Amino acid sequence: MPWESNPGALPRQLNLVLLTPSERTTDERARLQGPRAAHLIDVMGCEVGRSLRVGVVDGPMGEGRVVAVDRQRGIVEVEYRLDRPAPERPRLDLLLAVPRPKVLARIFEHVTALGVGRIVLTRSWRVDKSYLQTTLLEPEGYLPHLRAGLEQACDTRLPEVHVFHRFKPLVEDQLHEILGPGARLVAHPSSTVAAAQAFAGVGRAVVAIGPERGWTDYEVSALGACGFTPVSLGSRILRVETACTAALAQLAAAAP
Repeated sequence: MPWESNPGALPRQLNLVLLTPSERTTDERARLQGPRAAHLIDVMGCEVGRSLRVGVVDGPMGEGRVVAVDRQRGIVEVEYRLDRPAPERPRLDLLLAVPRPKVLARIFEHVTALGVGRIVLTRSWRVDKSYLQTTLLEPEGYLPHLRAGLEQACDTRLPEVHVFHRFKPLVEDQLHEILGPGARLVAHPSSTVAAAQAFAGVGRAVVAIGPERGWTDYEVSALGACGFTPVSLGSRILRVETACTAALAQLAAAAP
């Protein structure tokens, strides 16, 4: 089969077909069913011969070609060749106070598209306890959003997701082990130090984003004891999802 890429063939919402192990029928062939197959058929109008970018979760990427379409059963079969290595894991991490579930779903997708290596979720004092009951904190809830972000950004590296229902045990006992070395920043409105200025662009960096009403003084102090430096994301008051995007964009721009 010819392996000519077609970079302009895919709309932004599905720039890469990210294959899971269960979809790979052989090392060179996959069968897609469900929402993505429906999108390929109904939205993109995929026919036999259509070129696709293809990757495997946490693995390499390459080019594929549609070899069969079953519209009645909603099945698309693809032959592919994976000839490009997996991208490096992003060097930016996110520590986030759990927001409202609808917001969290958007954040998962957006920050994965921007590029994060780890997402650490915890309860802040100002987080409603009901937010912790969402299925989005379980793998079956958040993985579809992470995969959508990767398919948007043409990446295959799934972020690590860590969920802690209590803030104090996290910062006192486990945060150092999870994060490892690197710059540690906490968004705080009183700081005059820009996030990009505090990040030297060497090694890893993690930024902590609080709830809509902000971290409490105790939480800022506890994060400070873990090596977090207060930073500013600008003079404007931002929603949580906007703050996550702004922080990661500023840090990415500061990276070499």
